[in-house]
Amino acid sequence: MKKTQYGIRAMWWGLAERPDELGARFLETLDKLEPLSPAMNNWLLVDFVDLVLRPLTEVRSGIADLVLKNVGRDDDDEVDPREGYWMSAEGAESKKGFKTPRSVEVSIRSGSQWLNDAEICVGGIGRPADPALATYPIYRGALEILASTWPCPWVEAHAFRPNFPPLKPATIPLTAARELDPPRETYYFPWMLYLSAPLAAGLEPPKDLLREATPGGGMILSAVQDRLDPDNPDHTRRARLLQTIIDQRLPPDPVARLGMATPPARIGPY
Repeated sequence: MKKTQYGIRAMWWGLAERPDELGARFLETLDKLEPLSPAMNNWLLVDFVDLVLRPLTEVRSGIADLVLKNVGRDDDDEVDPREGYWMSAEGAESKKGFKTPRSVEVSIRSGSQWLNDAEICVGGIGRPADPALATYPIYRGALEILASTWPCPWVEAHAFRPNFPPLKPATIPLTAARELDPPRETYYFPWMLYLSAPLAAGLEPPKDLLREATPGGGMILSAVQDRLDPDNPDHTRRARLLQTIIDQRLPPDPVARLGMATPPARIGPY
């Protein structure tokens, strides 16, 4: 696996929701994830105000209060529900397993009138996963859990090589930084992709990609049914097929990370 990391992410634009609704959906997400791996247990939830981690068993009954506490803030650091609410949890197989390659991080911002997003990272952000956890079944299951639980118009699982490109010297003008970035395909490799019904309409994916229909008329595409290996030429070829679909169905949006578009929140089943 070298330094390859794996993640899942989704974005959607604008859908105001109440803290109690969001809290219930966050709990549903964590509960659905638990059967995928023992690493998705013993959840600790982040209290962004007091900067502490609270066991799920301690806050489950008052999850709406915790979500309300983690309300977004505006540029003046004033509470602004229009910015949405932050929900974050870390799971591990045991109490000693947090912040290790065998832990899991789930981070969701929702309820915003503007940008909302969700991420799942096995191993944790910045820590390559234990190979036993970076598996197709685990990531395929987690992708579908996000797609079915949150109003995501798309969800993507991917492999990437961290710390690439190398950090730029501080003397490089900010206006020139984007021009010096290497092509995204040199460090970023799509693995699986969910598209909602409007985004999947009329799509006939290449035969080299696994295609699965979803209950709401959407589609889940997989480059390989194994751990995606950026050093495997056939894996990278299939990843590029997925990238082509991403480029066609999700045109670049300057407000989103890594060039991914941010369509409106999905209404209805996935």
